[in-house]
Order: sequence, then structure tokens, then C-alpha cells
Amino acid sequence: MSPIRDPIAAAVTGGTPQTRPLPGRAADMVANPAGGYVFSKNHRENLADFIITGTAGGTYYVNEREHTLGNLARVNDAVAADPLGAAVLAHECLTGFPQRAPRPHGGLYVLAYAHAKGGHEARLWIEDHAWEAIRTSFHRSMFWGYYRQVAGKPRAGDNEPTMPSGRAARRLFSSLLLRPDVDDLAFSIAKGNSRKTSAGEDVSAHDILRKFHPFTADPRRNTLFAWIGGKVPDVVAAEVIPVIGQFTAAQGLVTSKEAVAFIAANPRTPWEFIPSELRDAAAWRELAGTTGMTALVRNLALMTRNGAITPMAPTTAKVVDRLSDGEAVRRSRLHPADLWLAQQAYAAGVSQPHPGKPPVTWQPVNTVLGALDRAWEAAFGSVTPTGKRLLVAVDCSGSMGSAMHLASGAPIGNVYQVALVMAMMLARAEPNVHVIEVDTSVHPSLVNARTSIAEIGSHRNPHGGGTDMALPFLWATREKVCADGIVVFTDNETWAGGWHASEALEAYRRAVNPACKVVVVSMTANGRSIGDPRDEGVLNVAGLDATIPALVAGFIR
Repeated sequence: MSPIRDPIAAAVTGGTPQTRPLPGRAADMVANPAGGYVFSKNHRENLADFIITGTAGGTYYVNEREHTLGNLARVNDAVAADPLGAAVLAHECLTGFPQRAPRPHGGLYVLAYAHAKGGHEARLWIEDHAWEAIRTSFHRSMFWGYYRQVAGKPRAGDNEPTMPSGRAARRLFSSLLLRPDVDDLAFSIAKGNSRKTSAGEDVSAHDILRKFHPFTADPRRNTLFAWIGGKVPDVVAAEVIPVIGQFTAAQGLVTSKEAVAFIAANPRTPWEFIPSELRDAAAWRELAGTTGMTALVRNLALMTRNGAITPMAPTTAKVVDRLSDGEAVRRSRLHPADLWLAQQAYAAGVSQPHPGKPPVTWQPVNTVLGALDRAWEAAFGSVTPTGKRLLVAVDCSGSMGSAMHLASGAPIGNVYQVALVMAMMLARAEPNVHVIEVDTSVHPSLVNARTSIAEIGSHRNPHGGGTDMALPFLWATREKVCADGIVVFTDNETWAGGWHASEALEAYRRAVNPACKVVVVSMTANGRSIGDPRDEGVLNVAGLDATIPALVAGFIR
């Protein structure tokens, strides 16, 4: 005869199936598309996810357009709740070092939206600080396009709204030309005066001058403005602002041979100063030894397309030597995340930065890929470890293998691969890290302190089952793994299992380490998390954030 079971005792000692909300927490929880219940995120967390992770590619359950529209609605909610806080967060993501967001689009949109829809305090703060985040011609053009979309009024017979011209807009856009150092502003304009908005409209500094008429008593800045408007000859402007002289001299070049000689005689010449029709393989062979490390890394694909970088070529050897110089890499302040993005984008061999244009292709050179790997390793030289014990769990369920992350239009890996790279960065930065992978079972991971980015780039998820994100904590409890911190990389689409992650964490703390802290890294911006917002020992952060190792270290400390 079987023993009498007490259903009340069984319910108390066990967990809550993830297909039901936790008792007493229904108001805090939402159903995800997989049918599991997870916690809804607060406005700031949603905003950070959008700015840092973006919406390109959509998710396993939602296409790109629906994913983007959902996030724009969350931007509206975040700005309505705290317009100044939204602006400050966007500014931090755009100006931090390393830059937290791989692409500036989300941060620029939030700044534009917060100024257009936020209150007086937020508008004044943005007008005082926007110039620090909107530093380049590309930034100015993208911001111009977003601002017109969110603040402009519909124009009869035209899909594009009018650009606002009120006092607040005038203060905002004038500050972009009045606040930066004159020489820095002239340099950014010379590098690329005209750029396209997201709608394909050409926007230049001259457009801002013509529309908003910024006023200054500074004679040097007035000279720059007059030169932009074509009212002062190049030679006169160059006497006041030397960088204009360098730019106009480069723009006067006629032949490729002249361009090569000019670069050799002026080794600090930015590549953007050279006329576009003269930026051929010969010019880039010279620039490969003189351009800055960041510019070098960003133009590897271009140099390969135009034939400057080819197998066994002298220029290739020059590039490989520079990337292999660990001290030079550390001086450049390139972050490991930047170098990983560059390596993946270069290895892809294809890029489509403009959706309306055909993709461009190139054949990656293996020695350059190897040099990028060495540069990535060298960039960890300035990372200070915490010395804490970390358990890292990577969600390897089927939904993690869906959407592709993009960098400059090049695919850099699916969500699962990106999560592995983030886990690998922690394994490199910290001496005591153990990595596991989780779907509806716990699996060993290929990630350790010596795993290379090339290995992860070629790795395919061998698991891909359902999702039970309570397992990292249940496994650590069973195995008595005493961790100071548990870091989970997931898309939060958990549904399987008889425990919620927060219940399993409580059980782990009771049984193993009451002081254990948890960082939940959300790999998609879907507004949900397995992390309990009431738990002060849980931190929600966004995937693809270059500062994740530092955030984890600071929180665990």
C-alpha cells in the first residue's frame, strides 16, 4: 500500500512550475511567448536593453518589425516615467569607455525622443550635454533624422515630417556646433561633412547652420561657420584653423601617386581627408602603417576588398605586425569587445550597412584573422580581476540560435554565440570561473580561459532543446558549488521545469551560499527577465554591453 501523500506539503517543499506565476507575485510577472512566467523589467532596464542590444534581426518568437515597435513603445513608457533618467542613461551608453552600445542608433533615438517628448528639465539637460554624445557627422545626421521623425509635424503630400524650428530645437542643434572645441569640430566636419539619415536624406553641418543660425562671438568659430557656408576661402580659414589647411591640401590631390606621396609626407593624415576616388589599394598600402589603430581595425574589410590586403603581401604583414603589437593595442584603448566585433565582422566576408543597397563582399585573409585574435587577447592586459568565484551559465536552448546580431551590417553570430563570447570574456578576465550550458539539462561548455574567438565563431549549438533557467541554481545546489556570483546569459524565454529561477536561487542560498549574487544578462530586448526585481542581490544587464565584465566585477564585489 503506497504511503498517503500530502499535496499541501508537496507544494510547499517543491517549486512552482514555470508555466504558472509564483504565488503572490502574479502582478509582477508576465507570460513569455514560450508559455512560461517571468518578471517584467522596469523602465530603466528596458531602455538599456534597447540602447545596447538593439532590435536588428528580431527574436525567435517575434520578427524584427514587431520587436522594434514593441521596444519603441517601451521607450515611450520610460521617457514618460522619467525623461531625465532616460536621457542620462542614453548619454552614458554613448559616451562611456568602453562605449557600451556597439551601435549608437538606440541611444541617439532616446536622446531625440526625450528632448521632443520629455519635460523642461530633461530638455535643458539634453541641450547642455547632447554635444558630448553627438560627436561626429554620422551622429549628427542620424540624430537629425530621428528628431524630425519624433518632433516634426506631418507635411501635406509628403511622408517626411517637417523639421521643428522652435526655440528648444534651435538651442539643441545650435549646441552641437557651439559647445565642442573649435578644432575638434572642424576635424569632425572635415572627416565627413555630409552623412545620410536613416531615411536616406543627406545632412551636413551646413544644414544645421542654415536651419538654426547658431550665434557666437568667438572669431575662430565664426570663421569655421563662414567656411562651412562657403563665405570664406580655404586659405583664409586655414590660417585660423590649421586642420582646414590639412584637409584642403588633401582634397586638392588629383592622382593616386600624389595621394601616396602626401600620406607619406603627412603620416597623421586621416583616411577620410583623402578624396574618395583616390582611396585605392596604393593609398591604403601607405595608410596601413600610419592610420590610427581604431581606424585600421575598422577598415580591414575595405582594404581587403580593394586589394591592399592579400595573402603574403607586404601590406598584410604590416597590418599583422601592428595588430600583434600587444603594447600598441593596449595604448589604443581598444576594448576586447571592439576587437571581437571587428574579428567577427571581418570573418563574415559580407556586409550590408545600407538595406537599400546590395551587400559588399571580400575574402578574409587568415593571417589577419589570427592577428585580430592576438589583439583581442592583448586587450585584456588592463583588466583587473576581482578574484571572486563565478559560475557562468549560458542558455543553449533552441530560441538562442535564432536571431543574428549585426555589426555595421555584417553578421557577427547568433544570440547563443554572442553569449558564449561574453562568457569567454569573463573567463579571461577572472581566474576562478566555471562555465556550463543549460537547456532542459546542464551540459559542459567549450568555454574556458584559453578558448579563442575563432573557435566560438565556428561553433554550432549541439543542444538546442527547451528552456529551464532554474537549472543553473538547482545544479549548483546539488553539486555544492560555492560561488560568490552566478552570471546567466539568456533570452528569458524559459518555460520548462518545476521551479522558477528565483525559487531555485533562494534554495541555493539556503543550502550553499547565502551571500551569492546573481547577474542576469538579457541577450534580447524583450522586456522580461528571470531575475526577481525585489531581490537586491540580483542585477539585470543587457547583452552586448562592452562593460559587462566591469559591471559583474563591481556588483559581485
